[in-house]
Amino acid sequence: MVKIAQGHIRPWLCPVPPRAEQRTIAASLNARTSAAEVLSTRVADHIEKLKECRQALICAAVTGKIHISVPEEAVARASGSRWRP
Repeated sequence: MVKIAQGHIRPWLCPVPPRAEQRTIAASLNARTSAAEVLSTRVADHIEKLKECRQALICAAVTGKIHISVPEEAVARASGSRWRP
């Protein structure tokens, strides 16, 4: 395995933006990261709420508190047959 020492790398030129531009870039990235984290948290909260609603709906359907009816048209479409009124 080939090893690279500092002596090999030291003479290389590595272009970097000025310090002020680096700060601007970092601030922009921080703002975007914060916004993404807020959105991610909101999505996770909504997913949890939807799971709770789903569970409540299933419970209500199983216990007979609500009656779920499916129109014949939807059944016909799901089965692939032609629906005729």
